[in-house]
Amino acid sequence: MHATKMDVKDWSYNALKSIVKLNNIIGYLPVSLENVLEAVMAEVQRLYNPLMCCIHMVDEDGKMQLVAYKSKKSSSPDLHLHDSAEYCPSLRDGLPYISEEDNLCPNRRTEEGGPFYQICIPLITGKEQYGTISCQRKTPLDYEEMDVLLAIANQVSMAIQRSQLFEKLKKEKDEIYMAYKKIHSLNMQLQEKIKQLQEANKRLIQAERIAAVGRMAASLSHELNNPMSIILNRIECMRIEGYDRCMTDSIKKDIDVIYAYASKVSSIVQDMLMFSRSSPERFSPIDITEIIRAAITFYMEEISKAGCEVIFDPTKRVPLINGDPERLEMLFQNLIRNAIDAMPDGGRVFINYSENKNSIEITIRDEGVGIEPSLMERIFEPFFTTKKPGKGTGLGLTICYSIVKEHGGEIAVESTPGQGTIFKLTFPVYENE
Repeated sequence: MHATKMDVKDWSYNALKSIVKLNNIIGYLPVSLENVLEAVMAEVQRLYNPLMCCIHMVDEDGKMQLVAYKSKKSSSPDLHLHDSAEYCPSLRDGLPYISEEDNLCPNRRTEEGGPFYQICIPLITGKEQYGTISCQRKTPLDYEEMDVLLAIANQVSMAIQRSQLFEKLKKEKDEIYMAYKKIHSLNMQLQEKIKQLQEANKRLIQAERIAAVGRMAASLSHELNNPMSIILNRIECMRIEGYDRCMTDSIKKDIDVIYAYASKVSSIVQDMLMFSRSSPERFSPIDITEIIRAAITFYMEEISKAGCEVIFDPTKRVPLINGDPERLEMLFQNLIRNAIDAMPDGGRVFINYSENKNSIEITIRDEGVGIEPSLMERIFEPFFTTKKPGKGTGLGLTICYSIVKEHGGEIAVESTPGQGTIFKLTFPVYENE
């Protein structure tokens, strides 16, 4: 070491301080490898006063990369003839390699500046090779200096190992987190698919119910239509004859009551006939705004009497749809009729329409009493109605549902009690082949 006895003690004490200091730095997690290597270079420089000291690390391609360096020269050196780790004697043998002027490292470039000594210590743990730590100075290292440098190299190896292990754990944690997010996303998609399947199942059940009731309605309505027509005609004749024969007011009143209820039954039969009607075989391209305008005109007098107002702007042009004008007009008549009935004290009905990618959406919103949430799932059921007894047959919305479906569309409803109801209709745009 070429120093006095006191100097040796001081150096040993300083070496111990350096090892403890580095050990404390390495003990922190996560390991900041950059800070560790910088501290190592500073301690080596302070203890050994070398011409140059450096650390190389082996990358994923097996190349030696300079990661830390201190020198009395201003520029970083180009130390190796070959940057591949397999050309490094210390890594190849797993032992420190000491080179002198007459015993140069076969993979080191010669430098000017007089005689010097260099030691290259491998940074390894088990079979893992991390790199090398090199120290170059004008005098050789004694045994104690060598032991301290080996201890420092061991600390650097441990720091690199811990850093890589931490990065590996962090990467695995990130991968687990991404896998969890993917699983969560797939689970959400699965829940959405289940929800869609449940909705489709509900629609299928609804369609089956409507189909079953339609078959029954078709049979009953044809059986009832002719007798009811005869009954109404005979009652009308009785009313006419009664006035001619001076019937009593009591008999006339009874005949009027019979006629009113017979008309009600006839109206139900007519609704059943419309409900059971098969889908038309031929559709034609139509302007939906003209259909809506015709439906509004049909109920204009009743709208006015009810103190209601329909707000609709038919000037905006939208693509044609393929459909049956008569059936579609019946659809909008029923929806407008429902909106009026939902506003016993009057109010406004807003009809809007817009074009989407391949479809047209129509919304009909009223300011009426709304529908209770517990009844929402049943509003399209045959013979189900929220109106007061005698105010509806319960087939209006069922007919609407059937008409929309036979046109390849969708119908949905949103409602808040006391705030009104919105019907949303979607129809595919007509495509001219």
